[in-house]
Amino acid sequence: MARLTLEGVRKVYEGGAVAVHGVDLEVADGELVVLVGPSGCGKSTTLRMIAGLESITAGRLLIDGVQVNDLPPAKRDIAMVFQTYALYPHMTVRDNMRFALRIRNMSAADVDRRITDTAQMLDIVPLLDRLPRQLSGGQRQRVAIGRAIVRQPKVFLFDEPLSNLDAKLRVATRREISRLQRRLGVTSVYVTHDQTEAMTMGDRIVVMNAGKVQQIDTPIALYERPRNLFVATFIGSPPMNVLRGTLERAASGVVFRAGKATLPVDDDRARKLAMYVGGPIVAGVRPEHVHVAPRPATAREVGGFVVDVVEPLGSETLLHARAEGQELTASLAPQPLPRPGEPVELSIDVGHLLFFDQATGEAVGA
Repeated sequence: MARLTLEGVRKVYEGGAVAVHGVDLEVADGELVVLVGPSGCGKSTTLRMIAGLESITAGRLLIDGVQVNDLPPAKRDIAMVFQTYALYPHMTVRDNMRFALRIRNMSAADVDRRITDTAQMLDIVPLLDRLPRQLSGGQRQRVAIGRAIVRQPKVFLFDEPLSNLDAKLRVATRREISRLQRRLGVTSVYVTHDQTEAMTMGDRIVVMNAGKVQQIDTPIALYERPRNLFVATFIGSPPMNVLRGTLERAASGVVFRAGKATLPVDDDRARKLAMYVGGPIVAGVRPEHVHVAPRPATAREVGGFVVDVVEPLGSETLLHARAEGQELTASLAPQPLPRPGEPVELSIDVGHLLFFDQATGEAVGA
């Protein structure tokens, strides 16, 4: 086990293209940290710099306080699980796992014992004498994970390991990886573009966009207290609703006005947002805080909406509605709802509104 530290780690390619603008991150001993973001955000490049597969342009990478910038991958005591499994097709599962120990000065008996223990842990003992082409996608992924585990490295790196699996198998395998990581207690960095994977697996999450770290926090903190509009809309499925309007002073106090919607702002929040009164601002609200009648006492009506799409998902129903250029998604318990094209009475729980600066996207008034 180990502590992994990135200090201003930066990647600039030939020609001046900046892939990673500078990552500062401390991964604690035994922690699983997830790097998440859209394609091209720099998360895989960051992982590859940790692995030694990409050179570091600037900054320092340390494992247990020792700088490893210039060490080759084989000297870093890191094991990586790839999206493409990267198994040797001509070798059996047993030989693929044994190959990972080829540079270790271990007796044949110790190697066989470690392979057997790992195979039992992953429930792949019956597969040990098969070739990769004789395995399903899920079985190949377990073998790839086993090949990493058998080395007993200081750090595990996972590069979108579930991308090639179907939806049901993805869910099962992510649970399996989480259980294994907790059981083994190995410091781990996991890269994915899937925010559901990030939320369910990570002790902490690093949200990246355009090569920059947007926020590092626990899953719940990211969901409830996003630092900016990008994090707010990227984390959460379905994503946060965004309403663009103005803060105005009314007889009853400060209100947020967007189209036909006029929502009160409590006095404490109004004081924090004083500089925005009379000007534009962006409000965000999660779909679970948008309601149809009957509404909670803390909710306020927003009129003029017409149903666009209704998505029944079994345990919940998503209702998408539009009004005067504004869109709202409500996450509702299964119930009879208006059809597309029909008007709908919506309300928003104003206590859960978040506000963002329209120019910078930064959270304000929290």
